[in-house]
Amino acid sequence: KANITKVTKSVEYNCGAACQGALRVDCCATCRAYEDKPSGLEVDNVTCLGCADEEITAALHDSDCVLVEGSFQCETKGRCASGAVESSCETTDYACDVVPCGSCGDEGMKAQCCSKCVQQMCDEQSPVRMVCEGCDALPGQQQQQQQQ
Repeated sequence: KANITKVTKSVEYNCGAACQGALRVDCCATCRAYEDKPSGLEVDNVTCLGCADEEITAALHDSDCVLVEGSFQCETKGRCASGAVESSCETTDYACDVVPCGSCGDEGMKAQCCSKCVQQMCDEQSPVRMVCEGCDALPGQQQQQQQQ
């Protein structure tokens, strides 16, 4: 058996809860940059709340912003560095059975082991995750690969 753990790290920025006006626009722009490249925060997923296009448009109306050559320029006073941040870490554990069919000395026994293993592995109703070790080559191919 092999045990595998997958860890997923996530960060959620709630710009809508903590920022108003131009500061919300800035919070969302920063968050969206990390949403596209979460590795910059050393996480797997970044979620931006309160940053839908219609919410940003409403925030622009509430602020003192003007569109100048394709960019918004805003004048405002206030504070909002990153919005309300919530971090989470999710782990998923997998157990994987390893069936060592490759250690069978006899080709007939190996073929029978592989047949039974692959049949069980492909059973949709089987909750077991498994690997059929030594069954990735047809009989005779393994010897040819070792000679090359």
